[in-house]
Amino acid sequence: MNLTTSTAAPSTATAAGPVAMAMAGVAEAVVATRMDGEYRPSLVAGILHSLPHLNIRLHLINSTFAPENKLYLESLGILAFIPAACLIFTLLVLLLYFLTRCCDRKPKPKRSITGCKWFCIVVFVLLIW
Repeated sequence: MNLTTSTAAPSTATAAGPVAMAMAGVAEAVVATRMDGEYRPSLVAGILHSLPHLNIRLHLINSTFAPENKLYLESLGILAFIPAACLIFTLLVLLLYFLTRCCDRKPKPKRSITGCKWFCIVVFVLLIW
């Protein structure tokens, strides 16, 4: 794989806007990182690798990358369970909320959502800008 060519020219990135400039900067940084031949893991990989690896009995195990080791794979499964448990908990809370809204028989007064509309418009514009 040849990584010596750049994916975007600086002149086209400047004319396209700030998002294109940021993407061109990222592409150039990736090329510059890999041209020296040394592998550097991403920030997310570094953070996740620094978490303690625990087996099912909550004992620390070696965190060296070893996909053939069953204890290592078990520890990765435990680390993957944490966000899955958060998702399940959030879905249960939403289920309870919607069940209580469904069983609520009191009529709600109609309210204007003009403030909510303007807030959404402002957030949308700020995200695009």
